[in-house]
Amino acid sequence: MSPEEYRKRIREVLVSLSPAAPPAEAMNYSVFGYWLLDPLIERVSGRAFADLAHERLFGPLGMADTWLVVPESVRPRIARRPSDAPWAQPLGPLPGLGSSLHQAIADPGGGVYSTARDVAVFGQMFLNGGTYGSARILSRAAVAEMTRNQIPGIPVQLGPTRGREASYGYGWFLRSNEKWRYWDGSLQSLGEFHHQGGAGTLLWVDPPNEIVGVYLSVSRRMTPAFEPIWSADLFQNVVTSAVR
Repeated sequence: MSPEEYRKRIREVLVSLSPAAPPAEAMNYSVFGYWLLDPLIERVSGRAFADLAHERLFGPLGMADTWLVVPESVRPRIARRPSDAPWAQPLGPLPGLGSSLHQAIADPGGGVYSTARDVAVFGQMFLNGGTYGSARILSRAAVAEMTRNQIPGIPVQLGPTRGREASYGYGWFLRSNEKWRYWDGSLQSLGEFHHQGGAGTLLWVDPPNEIVGVYLSVSRRMTPAFEPIWSADLFQNVVTSAVR
């Protein structure tokens, strides 16, 4: 099956699913929402999502080592996940993270392959209010909306773990008074926003402390409560405590 046929199959599976909860009752974190957004972007722009990302985002930011479709020449550089690592095996209709198929399908919900420097540039663009160097990627108003709690008072479900309030913007988790064990550190400012993946990655932006932090690893285990066993929370605390 070609990557294009596989993408079509994933979309067909997703549109057949029923909502997990009525609107405004709970937020269920899921990458599948981005798979539903993907064809809308392509229909409006007339461009493939991966091509548009390189044209409008990766290229202007100088993120030369960032890919949604990984070229064959770059694939030997990709970190390999052990077969027993979280999400190394297929998850529903999605192929295992890091697999050859995953590197070819331009997964919009969790398929960016990058380096620490490129990810830091992306975070710096947000810290700068939507700019990096001479490139204006987002307006200040857009950054403000993306990093504002869009669903106040709505609880969140992440696997079997339930939180009192989702505290979620557009693509970003927002620092709140509720601490999630292992997922992030405990010293960040309330203005901090972040996105982490149970596969072992974390990007956070802490405007009050002027921090852009990147943690890239291969998470090997998770607790039954869907909590990653890693050192990202400790790393985040060390970085934050070093600020003068």
